[in-house]
Amino acid sequence: MSYNLNKYGHFSEDGTEFIITTPVIPRPWINYLTNERYCSIISQAGGGYSFFKDCRSNRITRWLPESWHFDRPGKYIYIREPKTGKTWSATYQPIRVKPQKYQCRHGLGYTVIKTEYFGIESEITYFVPEKGDCEVWLAKITNKTNKKRILEIYPYAEWLLGDYHLELRYRNIMNLYNRIWFDREAKAIFAKKTAFWGDLDIQEFQGEAFFSSTLPVSGHATKKMDFLGRSNTEQQPESILSGNFRNSSFCSGEDGIACFKHHLSLKAGESKEFVVVLGQSDGMSSRNMIKKYCKVSEAKKELKATQTIWKGRILDNTVIKTPDKEFDLIANIWVKYQLYICNLWSRSPSYYHEGSGGRGYRDSCQDSESIVAINHELTRKRILHIASLIRKDGTSAPGWGDTTGPGRHRPNKDHQIWLTSTVASYIKETGDKDILLEYVPYLKDHWVKGWDIDPNFKGSATTDGEGTLFEHLERNLNFCFNDVGEHGFPLIGHADWNDAIDAAGIKLKGDSVWLAEALVRSLKIFAELAELIGDNGKKEEYLRKAHTMAERINTVGWDGKWYKRGFTDDGTVYGSKVNKEGKIYINT
Repeated sequence: MSYNLNKYGHFSEDGTEFIITTPVIPRPWINYLTNERYCSIISQAGGGYSFFKDCRSNRITRWLPESWHFDRPGKYIYIREPKTGKTWSATYQPIRVKPQKYQCRHGLGYTVIKTEYFGIESEITYFVPEKGDCEVWLAKITNKTNKKRILEIYPYAEWLLGDYHLELRYRNIMNLYNRIWFDREAKAIFAKKTAFWGDLDIQEFQGEAFFSSTLPVSGHATKKMDFLGRSNTEQQPESILSGNFRNSSFCSGEDGIACFKHHLSLKAGESKEFVVVLGQSDGMSSRNMIKKYCKVSEAKKELKATQTIWKGRILDNTVIKTPDKEFDLIANIWVKYQLYICNLWSRSPSYYHEGSGGRGYRDSCQDSESIVAINHELTRKRILHIASLIRKDGTSAPGWGDTTGPGRHRPNKDHQIWLTSTVASYIKETGDKDILLEYVPYLKDHWVKGWDIDPNFKGSATTDGEGTLFEHLERNLNFCFNDVGEHGFPLIGHADWNDAIDAAGIKLKGDSVWLAEALVRSLKIFAELAELIGDNGKKEEYLRKAHTMAERINTVGWDGKWYKRGFTDDGTVYGSKVNKEGKIYINT
């Protein structure tokens, strides 16, 4: 049976795919194709973007803030029949001709988009191989008619090449550094940015991006303006629609693309397959990746391996069985898949978030705890990395990026309370209490007590000695316990947990009842960890601290019917019965 049938799609019979039956849906339905280094985001209509290691600082292809609405640009294959002049997109977008048949299958680590236009069936499978810093488009074109068809095939992507936020801020400057060229010997288009401008934090693009195809190249384009024509979008590419394709071998200082022109002849009923590879070099050279993955046989082999790896991660571990089969399907497959993607890339890369890059401290603590039952090795790895973001004063960096290191902006005041419960959950799941005694470096950077900037600190973040994980957690909690306002609750700062309460405590006077409640929980958990390693003195100390904070909550924080949320810098209470608005906050 197929699960959850609705007007937009349904789950496959085994539950491992969601099958979308129309390309026009309320908002794009996207899949994350990734191996933890390279990530390709793909929608049901071929929209999306790609990045390497970080979605902000190392974005490969372009994406725009309003793309959640337009679902452009993306990873496209245009098709044109010279005899009739008919032109369409194999993925519906961007030309948006209504297909005779359409299906998108979002699977575990892959997406398949299948359409039929004018008797030509296209099937494109997108995936990211486990060991390659690239994505593979495995395409199959079939002539469903009883006559020979001659087609032109145009694989297409638009480059961004670098820092997404700088691209938005300095759009007129960033494209000046684009260098894109066609290499006839490699049968590939290569791209990079050559800029370095320290004052604007513009960095040279690391390595080089590449775009290649297995079909013979009869034309190539690197300049967006030449390809689209003046005032056109991807929906009306003049170079294709006019039948007069404009070759451009080199693009310098303007918006760049990668597009090939291929000729494809199909007998009646015949199918032909080809591969497009898009990626970025890092270690393994771009030319070696092209040689490895730009083969139909190798692409099929890698696709099968990728599917096997993802099914192993998702299906071959903890399984829930209840009388509700639809609940089981979501819990056993798609919740796990979401947990993996969230652990690998956190919140930033999506159609809806701002794409700021990196991973948040609080988010990563919660994500790591959520996946412990299905991948405790990943949780352990994350715990030790998160602990390395803790300073000797007990404050924490707000997160980290794989290309940028520890986050440089001011952290929220609640960050100190999260890692303790993550560590406890990991130990409960695995019995690995020895992790508490593992040594982890402390962070040293420009922040003092998580609020003031040290004017004497120069350069990048570094280490500041080391201590056990247990000691890191203790410093975290002690800072939060002592960093209090006049009511005895932890300070709000520029936000405690609710990021929207960002002005209640910026003078370092407002304090948070909610954060006090969360701290009591973490103090009690830490006491349990102390007992686990035989330190009864610490156990009693932190139970006393928990009791002290709880007493404050139950006296000053209690409002008669519920707990107050907190106090602002001028002493005004909020989340109280005396307020006209915001009387009750559900998490206090």
